[in-house]
Amino acid sequence: MAWSREAARTRMMDSYEQMDDIDLRPLTREMDLENLGLSQARTVTGVHVYLDVTNFQSLLEARRENTAELKKLLRHLTVFQRQVERLLRQQDGAAVRVHFQGARLHLIVFKPYDTEEGATLARLVKAVTLVEQVRQLADMIQFHTDIHFEFEAGVDTGEAIATMNARARRRQLLFVGRPANEAAKALTGNPSAPGEERLAAGAAPFTKQLPSAAAREKLPTSFEAAVKEDIEAHPLESLDITDVRAPIDYGSLGKKVARLEEAITFFGDLSGFTSYVASLSTEDEKKEALRLLHVLRSEMQAVVADYDGDFIQFQGDRVQALLYEARTSGRFKSKAVETAAALCSAVDLAKELFPALSTLDVSCGADVGKVLVGRVGLRDDKEVTVLGRSIPCASELQDGAGDGHTAISVRLWEGIEKSLQGFFSLKKERYVADVDLERIEAEEAAKAYDSGGRVVVGGTLSDGLRVTPAATGGIRPARSWGE
Repeated sequence: MAWSREAARTRMMDSYEQMDDIDLRPLTREMDLENLGLSQARTVTGVHVYLDVTNFQSLLEARRENTAELKKLLRHLTVFQRQVERLLRQQDGAAVRVHFQGARLHLIVFKPYDTEEGATLARLVKAVTLVEQVRQLADMIQFHTDIHFEFEAGVDTGEAIATMNARARRRQLLFVGRPANEAAKALTGNPSAPGEERLAAGAAPFTKQLPSAAAREKLPTSFEAAVKEDIEAHPLESLDITDVRAPIDYGSLGKKVARLEEAITFFGDLSGFTSYVASLSTEDEKKEALRLLHVLRSEMQAVVADYDGDFIQFQGDRVQALLYEARTSGRFKSKAVETAAALCSAVDLAKELFPALSTLDVSCGADVGKVLVGRVGLRDDKEVTVLGRSIPCASELQDGAGDGHTAISVRLWEGIEKSLQGFFSLKKERYVADVDLERIEAEEAAKAYDSGGRVVVGGTLSDGLRVTPAATGGIRPARSWGE
């Protein structure tokens, strides 16, 4: 199966019609952020925190060939994330986990509301206090596991829009707006000392008013028993690291962790959408932007499925996917490149259908390597997590790809088909291309002509012409279609 312009056009219009009556209003005491419907959105003034375990990758790399030690690390991460979730649930509804991105946590603090005096500072104090309590929680777990986590926190405050969209059964709470983006961008990849969070522009003016790490409220002592109980509930022998022989059943993951010896981590990121939303002033304009975001996210998810990839999660307006042999029945490395090309074509189509998106573009990044796939969290709220060196590498490749470009690692380029290798140029130890699906199809058509073959011309001027090699019949082009 491959991406089709005609099928995508139908999907996009269907997604657009799904969101014809958006309920957008400020968040109030009577509303629950975690139970938003597809057509509901809330304007939320709050503090966004990205808390990253900066040494997790080195801990993982040191244990990747030692299954017993790997189980210890996975148990440590499992207990850590479960207890972090428990901590957030004890904040009287003031803080919510948005999601984990591997070992990185995105959370928001949105109480007290702005109707109370000094609400912004109070939320920031709560946010940095939670950061310090998570550090203390990690120390408690270390007492049982002898594994030390190092942390870095990015923090920003301001107004963002909370949505719950994408395709059915995989919808996620996500935020659109500057503070969520800037909190993530504040991260440097290096650990920060207690009390030295990276404050983005919205939060920086409050720096001197925030309490030092020593002055912040301590983690409740009840967590000592909770951590011990959770460790005992996850004995090492209960963890099952299983090599993948068939498509992953994500519902069965938990204490069972899937291990892939070779898989593609893929990221596709929309550029310009946050700026587009920030430029809007009326409620009707913001509602239209949310309709279009649903269209884009739904199509990004569909593109991944078109090339037999597994959708993992959205990270704002970025999609994360996984491609591997047991799912794709071969060609999974080349399919990663085709996914990127199709995503570029899909965004171009969206810009044609919806002129408000004219300033948008997409960048993609992909890398290949060993990964572990599991589900973490408390029983009623688990989410998929993927761990491995290829995840930060693919993320870095995507970040540096540039608008309309795809960047892949050298080891991935070496594994794709020669017909696709030719689209890429080596730049600073990575291969970069500005390829879309139309260019790939045109190249295939050119091969048919160059070898003396014939082609069939299909499609329409409005939908886009399609030139494909003809097994029988067809015509001989007057010139190379690739020119």
